[in-house]
Amino acid sequence: RAAKSQHDLVKICAGRALRCAGSSDEVLTALGGLLRDPNSFAQAEAAKTILLGKFNREKAISLLLKALRASAGYEDGPDGIMDPILNTRVSGREMMIRALTQLQAQKEAHDELVKLIKDEGLTGGVFRALSDHFLKCPSEKARAKFIELYKRCPEDAREHFHGYLLKEKSPE
Repeated sequence: RAAKSQHDLVKICAGRALRCAGSSDEVLTALGGLLRDPNSFAQAEAAKTILLGKFNREKAISLLLKALRASAGYEDGPDGIMDPILNTRVSGREMMIRALTQLQAQKEAHDELVKLIKDEGLTGGVFRALSDHFLKCPSEKARAKFIELYKRCPEDAREHFHGYLLKEKSPE
C-alpha cells in the first residue's frame, strides 16, 4: 500500500522497507511500481532494494529495463558531483544502472545503456554508473560513444571522462 501512496517520502520509505519483505513476486511487483514512479529517489530506493535482494534475475532485469528509459536522472548533492562528506542521494537512473550491472545483465541491458550515453540528461552519477558498467562489461559501441562525447565536451567536463578512458583496456 505504501508503494502506491501519493506522498513521495512514503514511497521512498516503502522502497527501503521492502528490503525486509523477502524476494517474492509480490514484492518485486511492488518494486516495479516504484521503479516507474516519477520520483527519482523512490526509483533509486526500489532499484537498490532489487540490487540488495535475491529476486528472480530475469524478472528483476525485465522490470529494470522497462523502467530505465523513463527513469529520472535527478540527483541531489553539491553540483550533482559526489562528495563523500556530504549526504548525497543518487538518482533512480543511476541506481537502476548499478542494479543491472550487479545482476550481470550485460547482454540484456547493453543496447538500452548505450542509448543513455548522450549529451542530454547525463548527470555525473549516471555517467559514473555507465562508465563503471562498461569497464566491467566492455563494449565497442559504448567506447565509441564515450569517445565521441569526449571529443566535443566542454573542457571543464573532460575530467569526468578520464577515469573511463584511462582504465578502458582496448588495444587502440
